[in-house]
This record gives sequence, C-alpha cells and structure tokens, in this order.
Amino acid sequence: MKTVADIMTREVLTLRPEAPVEQAALELILSGVHGAPVEDESGRVVGVLSTTGLLSAGGGKAVEDAMTPILFAVLESDHALYAAKRMLETGSHRVVVLAATGRLVGVVTPMDVMKAVLRGDDLHAEWDGWEERNERL
Repeated sequence: MKTVADIMTREVLTLRPEAPVEQAALELILSGVHGAPVEDESGRVVGVLSTTGLLSAGGGKAVEDAMTPILFAVLESDHALYAAKRMLETGSHRVVVLAATGRLVGVVTPMDVMKAVLRGDDLHAEWDGWEERNERL
C-alpha cells in the first residue's frame, strides 16, 4: 500500500501568522512554492497561505489576515489516494500531512501525486474505496 508518507514532500516551508505578507511572498518566491502551512508559536498548524491569499490580502497585512484557516489534515500513514481525494473534494492545491503526534511532517500537492504515477507507483493497491474520515485539527 502506498501511504501519504511515500508521496509527500517532506521539506516544507512554514510561515508564522504574525509575519508580514510581503515577507511571506518573498519566502514563497525564493522557495519556488505557491503556498505554505502557517504554524503558531507552539508549532501547531493554524492555516495555509497561498499565492491566491496573498493577492487578495494586499500589502501591509500579516499572514494570518491572508491565510486560509486549516480545517483538515491527513496522516502520514493514510493511503496516498486519501490525500488526493481530499484535494479533489476541497479544490485545494495542497494538503497538510501530520504525524500521529500531530506534528507537521509534510505536504501533498497534485505534483506529488503526478510524480508517484510517473514513477509507476500503484496508488490503487489495497485501496478499499473512498472511505470517510475527516481529521479536524
């Protein structure tokens, strides 16, 4: 079975809620990504900032004003297709991946799913359907 851990991106840029959006925009550009999880001072994921959020926020604001609050996450032990399902259902371009302890360990993007398919990974192996499980943070 291919798990989320098998396809996720592990090295993840994280942002702070109080950071200025201009600084966050620069960090996204320099990292070559279009969005990043936002962690509070305790390391808890509280949202995701995307380039869309930056465009709607305008200048002079903080990341917390432009981020989308996080409503769900997947576990690194979940089936890889579960992450793809969550992105499809919500129209999001990334899903936050947590360890069983609740610590951020990665993200899954549509590009991660495509890379797995191109590698020849059988993402359908041992997939027993579109079971429902909503992880709330």
